[in-house]
Amino acid sequence: MHTRARLDKAEDEMMAPAEHHDASTWISTTAALPVAGQPVEFMLAARDCPIVGVYSGDGFRSRWTHYASELVCRWRGAVLDAFDAEAARH
Repeated sequence: MHTRARLDKAEDEMMAPAEHHDASTWISTTAALPVAGQPVEFMLAARDCPIVGVYSGDGFRSRWTHYASELVCRWRGAVLDAFDAEAARH
């Protein structure tokens, strides 16, 4: 495989999770909210990139911060590894 082809394939694999979202799996926060403690991917109204975290009952928590439900436009269930799950709970 040529170097450029390998780079293109590696780049495609890194981008795959964000590019291949099936819009039908997303749930609008105006329609329903997750169960408290549920691992989720969520999107802010002004972003096109999902954030991974946990719904805490009063908003969405990521590894870095807490987002009020009003700032999140849609969400879907996610599987978190142990590190991400622990980080999102704090």
